Amino acid sequence: MALRDTALLTRRLTDARDRGLSLDEAVHAYESEMLRYGFEAVAAAAKQAGLTTI
Repeated sequence: MALRDTALLTRRLTDARDRGLSLDEAVHAYESEMLRYGFEAVAAAAKQAGLTTI
């Protein structure tokens, strides 16, 4: 996950530089995407462990 996060953050920062976006916009884009796949990973791990999620 750490390498995936690093790659995503690098892409968002590069996008910000190339498109003239602010650092806040780049970080927001990164966090939005990271939260989505982070929660998906937690749900998958819980399912695999036999735990239920709401």
